[in-house]
Amino acid sequence: FNQSSENSTTLPTENKVESNVFEGSEFIACANAVPLTEMNRPYYGSNWKAFWDPTIDKCGDQMSTGYAVWYSFTTNSSKLVEASTCNNADFDTQITVMSGSCSDPTCVSYNDQACGDQSSVIWYAEAFTTYFIMVHGYREASGTFGLTLTDSSHNDECFKSLDLVPEFVVAGTTAGAKTSKQLPQCGDVDLSSNGVWYEVGNVTGYYRAEILNGYTNFSGQISIYRSTDFFGMGCDALICEKGSSTGSVMWLAEGKETYYIYVNGKNGTAGDFDL
Repeated sequence: FNQSSENSTTLPTENKVESNVFEGSEFIACANAVPLTEMNRPYYGSNWKAFWDPTIDKCGDQMSTGYAVWYSFTTNSSKLVEASTCNNADFDTQITVMSGSCSDPTCVSYNDQACGDQSSVIWYAEAFTTYFIMVHGYREASGTFGLTLTDSSHNDECFKSLDLVPEFVVAGTTAGAKTSKQLPQCGDVDLSSNGVWYEVGNVTGYYRAEILNGYTNFSGQISIYRSTDFFGMGCDALICEKGSSTGSVMWLAEGKETYYIYVNGKNGTAGDFDL
């Protein structure tokens, strides 16, 4: 899943650096997090000279030194939000999202390499809850970046499925999903909870769709569907190819088929995941 990319950029000189690390500072940065008050515009910053922050250990083994800078975000209405450094950093970034307090943070979601060497996290932001967003580097990587928040739409219907690229990791969430149709049973998957959709086509051979255990905070499951129709009905004519409640499925893909991958939680659970 570690595939390098040339999708990096340097910090434009005309942009003001908006981060909470200053040369010589030893202050744990969460308490001084920069508020993100605008959507759809980059907040430029740098983790150069940032000090190690042990809070990074709250979100699994991310292979990071934790040299992080912090931002905060609060919304007045519950919605899906994406935080991204895609195509806007000159180093290998990671993003971690926390809730709670600086003294007792709770892991919400995190990502490494959603878009080449940069990162993107999508999570369900509850109204009037403050979220703390850490931007840090893989291992000891540091540099400049632009962090952008955008509203994200839910891929909770098959016709809204997001494209998957083989060998790349995508970060998603089932929180807030509202699946309207009853799906055909697929393996031993518990389909009682709502989920989200992805699709992949033009692939041949054995492929595995897998929820990464260290980067998922609920009991995720995977169902692989394909269409039975010959008339372009797609999502309206699904049959199960293979499914598993373990969150890992291998199947033999045929190039002529489009495969629809459904991720949902076991026993009514929901949360964030890396696929």
